[in-house]
Amino acid sequence: MATQSNPYADFHRQCVEASQSWSEQLGDNLRWLDDARSEGRSLFAGLELPTRKTEAWRYTPIAPIVQGDILRLRTTESADAPQGITGDFYTLTFHNGQLAASNIDDSALEVIPFSSADAAGQALIKEYLGKTFDAARHPFAALNAGTLQDGALIRVRKDSKALKPVQIVHTADVSGEAASSYNRVIVVVESGAKLELLETYVDTHERKVFQNTVTEVFLAANSTMTHYALNCEGANQIHTGCVFVEQQGGSHYEQHAFATGGALKRRDINVKLLGQLASCKLNGVYLAGGREHVDFHTTIEHVAPHCVSEETYKGIINGKGKAVFNGRVHIHRDAQQSSAAMNNNNLLLTNTAEVNTKPELEIYADDVKCAHGATVGQLDDMALFYFQSRGITRSDAHRMLSRAFVESVMAEMEIETAHAYVLELAERFYNEGAQEATA
Repeated sequence: MATQSNPYADFHRQCVEASQSWSEQLGDNLRWLDDARSEGRSLFAGLELPTRKTEAWRYTPIAPIVQGDILRLRTTESADAPQGITGDFYTLTFHNGQLAASNIDDSALEVIPFSSADAAGQALIKEYLGKTFDAARHPFAALNAGTLQDGALIRVRKDSKALKPVQIVHTADVSGEAASSYNRVIVVVESGAKLELLETYVDTHERKVFQNTVTEVFLAANSTMTHYALNCEGANQIHTGCVFVEQQGGSHYEQHAFATGGALKRRDINVKLLGQLASCKLNGVYLAGGREHVDFHTTIEHVAPHCVSEETYKGIINGKGKAVFNGRVHIHRDAQQSSAAMNNNNLLLTNTAEVNTKPELEIYADDVKCAHGATVGQLDDMALFYFQSRGITRSDAHRMLSRAFVESVMAEMEIETAHAYVLELAERFYNEGAQEATA
């Protein structure tokens, strides 16, 4: 009797084999990464892919990845690739996973592409590469480490600030076979320096693309970084992205996340407050409709005393969309006088929409101030009736209430073009929700 194959085990093996094959294809200018790739590949080979029995992936099945026929690279450039946000930015573009363009010329910044790094640049990259996370706990970050298709290190020099925000655009061809990309971004903000960074993942329309990205952030003492993470890929696309942040004393990290749904979209944000008086603020909005799936997992580690964290995530789910939010705050034993607040609010527009929310506090210190909360609800029928009684159509009322639910979070985006960009995407979502609700 033939033994039935395990598709997850088969895909895992295929990933290891593909990673080895790609490593040999990526060119001599990236050979200096071979040891790092080999180590990452070995780590990934020793892990199991997450299943429904894996607690951190309990509500996010990876079947779209396993069954997606996405294990191929596409390294050629194409003129039909969609662009990022238009604005007064410095821009780096990763096209099909490889750094294709950069217009950065600023004395406050040093940008080192992996593919053109000299000996000194390679040494600097190796100093930071993979230092923020344990690959054994993040299987798709381990897969990224085993492939390392390309990447860039951005360094902001001590006590300086770039003249413009920096936008990193992740894009791909809009036609062709399904494919995947694996790139790494390392951001080093030195003492007293400031940076505004946008990472924009753009829609490749009907083409299936699997983007596997890792961003590592190192904030030195008294530095500041504002990070816009805009995941605007379409319903056919797959994304697993990790952001790992390490903060020293007096530093501040702020992230504004926005995500539309996809075939599978998973974002892991991990922040370590390592020095006293460090602070972080995480804001996020996610919108999922149709049969889309979006998942945010956040972890904030209060390691040092006198640190502050705040996170607010809001989601709207329509149709048969699914969303997951898991927020964890870990107060270590020595992190006395920590302050942490976490809120997650969700709005379900249909009876078939689904959300799983799980805020967690893990506290080992006794002199702390911590709070968390989560809500799941629907639009208030009385509010809809109130609008209609004053001559506003039900569909318009639906749009207005949906917009009001999340706008307070999106309004905190201080870069106007980024705010306008996500507002336009959100308006399309509100219109679809209103049409479905009043059909």
